Amino acid sequence: MAGIKEQPRARGTIRYVLIDERTGDIVGEGQRENIITDAGITDIAEAMARAYGSGTPAVTNVMNVVALGRTSLSPGAPAASNTLNNIGIGETAGLATVDSGYPKLNATTGDDASNSTSGGADILTWRATWAAGTYDYADIDDVAITESGAAIPASGQSILNHSDGLAIDKSGGNKTLRLWVNISITRP
Repeated sequence: MAGIKEQPRARGTIRYVLIDERTGDIVGEGQRENIITDAGITDIAEAMARAYGSGTPAVTNVMNVVALGRTSLSPGAPAASNTLNNIGIGETAGLATVDSGYPKLNATTGDDASNSTSGGADILTWRATWAAGTYDYADIDDVAITESGAAIPASGQSILNHSDGLAIDKSGGNKTLRLWVNISITRP
C-alpha cells in the first residue's frame, strides 16, 4: 500500500543471575520478556544509531539507570505506559547505574555472551550489578530502565522498558545480582 511504511519492532528480554560471593557459584537465574515503551523505542533507536556509527554506544543517553522493585511495593498491575506510574519501584537502594561500557550492540564475548541472550544481529544490551549486601530482598519482581537524575524515581519519570514477575530472591546478604536487559530489533 502506497504511503505506509513498516516500522522496526522491538522485543525485550530480561535475564539475571545470582552469584554466591563466598563460592562464586550461580545460585539463581531466570529470564522473562518485558514491555518496551514508546519512549524506550526512541532511546533504543538513538543508542543503535550511535552504535552503528562507532561500534559501541557510550552511555550518554538519558536512560542509564536500572531500577528494581519489590512485590510488597507494587500498588497493582503494571502500567503499559511510558512512565513509572503503577509499578513497585520507589526505593533508592534498588537503583543501579548501567555498568561501564553499556549499552552494547551485539555483544559476543565474556559474560555478555554466556549470561545474556546477546550475540545476535541488532541486539542492544544494558547491564547492571547489585553487589552482595545491596538491596537484599526476597521479593524483587519489577525491573525498569529509567532516566538518571532522581534519587527515587518519580511517578512521571520516563522508562525504556518494564517487566514484572521475575521472583528474584537476593536475601541473605551474600548474593551479587547481575541483570541484563536485551532489546532485539527486527527490521521490516
